[in-house]
Parts: sequence; structure tokens; C-alpha cells
Amino acid sequence: MQTEEDQGAMITVIDGGGMGYAATSDLTPAGLRRAAEEATGWARRSGRRSVVDFGRLPLEPQNGEFATPVAKPWGSIGLKEKLEILQRECERLKSDDRIVDWSAALIMSERDSLQITMDGGRIFQRRNVLIPQ
Repeated sequence: MQTEEDQGAMITVIDGGGMGYAATSDLTPAGLRRAAEEATGWARRSGRRSVVDFGRLPLEPQNGEFATPVAKPWGSIGLKEKLEILQRECERLKSDDRIVDWSAALIMSERDSLQITMDGGRIFQRRNVLIPQ
């Protein structure tokens, strides 16, 4: 079993009629400041070339939550049952004697995402995906 965790921020800036983005995994004030400066630079450069004047678009704060529907939580399935599922699938994969190597795996991914805007917007998403391989 492997667990990965990461954090980061994506900053969007509207300036000079343009829109710019920058992302960073450095969540210190200095790291966020650098990302904001980069996003501002992209906004200013794109504003001179953009067909859309983003500064004139009415943007209202969005709020909401979403979670992927989960029929059976991953943690409620024991290791023995998971291995039995994989063993059955491996047996199905061996459908011809010419197949000399095969495998089956399950990858469970749970991702939380929180989007916050300066004008009070807050959107939380939890996505659960089970990926067969």
C-alpha cells in the first residue's frame, strides 16, 4: 500500500484586462507572494492580447461542496476480500496458454480540493476513485 499527500496553491489574478495563473507548493508567505507576482505578470501580458477583458466580467463568489458518491467505502472492505477479488481477476486474465505474464491491481485515490477566493467564495470537493489495472 502506498500513500501520497501533497499540498499546493493556485493563484488567479485579473489585472489590466487579462487573467493570469500561477501554482506553487511553497505555502509560506514568500512562496505565495512569488506565485501572486507570477500570476500578475501573466495577467498583464495576456491583457494586451486577450479577446476578453476579464476585468469587465461580473464575477460573483461561488460556494458549495461536492463528494463523489461511494457505494461501499474502501476501508470497509478487508484485505482478504480485496486480495480475493484480485485473485479472481488474475485467473480471468489467463484466458490463453500464450499469455505468460499477467497481473491485476487496484488503486484507490481520494483527493480533497479546497478553492477559496478573496471575495468569500469557498468550494470543497472530495473525489474518490477506484482504478482497476
